[in-house]
Amino acid sequence: MGLLERTLARLVRDDGESRLRHLDRAGRRYTYLQIAGEVGRLGPHGRLVIGFHGLGANERQMETLVPLDVPRGSVYLSLRAPHERGHEGWSWFDPPLPTDRTPYGEAVGFVAEFVDWAKEMVGVGTDRTTLVGYSQAAPLMAAVGQLRPDLASDIVLASGALPAEVLDLGDGVPQRVFVGVGIRDTLVDPDILDALLAQWSSAQQTVRTYDIPHVVSVREAADISQWSFTSTHLPHAA
Repeated sequence: MGLLERTLARLVRDDGESRLRHLDRAGRRYTYLQIAGEVGRLGPHGRLVIGFHGLGANERQMETLVPLDVPRGSVYLSLRAPHERGHEGWSWFDPPLPTDRTPYGEAVGFVAEFVDWAKEMVGVGTDRTTLVGYSQAAPLMAAVGQLRPDLASDIVLASGALPAEVLDLGDGVPQRVFVGVGIRDTLVDPDILDALLAQWSSAQQTVRTYDIPHVVSVREAADISQWSFTSTHLPHAA
């Protein structure tokens, strides 16, 4: 590898590490990636968006899988799950596929501490906060919406493989919900998804289907971006 290649590789590596942050709060260690925007520099109409990755991945997954088109003045963070699974992979629940409801409440408690901190640092309330959950994090978002709807006005469930245990966890209802489903995604149970949306019948619901398996397509990421930032009408960064 020549000098130019080594220099570029170091710059790419340093850039990634420079956006990785650690936070100690309430006896927990949080690791998150600052994908777009700067904490403390939110615009007057900007939003705080926090992404939550799938099982066996980490905080970097959301940057590549759900690369939102973030307007100037908004902030996009991605949080690492708390339970290590090896090979730099993490899980929101322990065990990864809970057979009872206890792990959902524990995961919501972990997430709530970080979201409350991020809202305070950025300077926004619930009405300007969006939470985006992919795959295993979609059941997490379903739990957040029921147990802590005060954390965020907007919740996104992308390719959410929802187990029956995530239903009827609480009476909470988010204000707005976006659901993205691949018509070739064999991990999604449409009956459970319909049951959750019935629980949230008073929420403003947007349900989109895509000709994809268990992934997030470019089109879906664009739809999530438009849905998340449609009320801000901010110019986009070059």
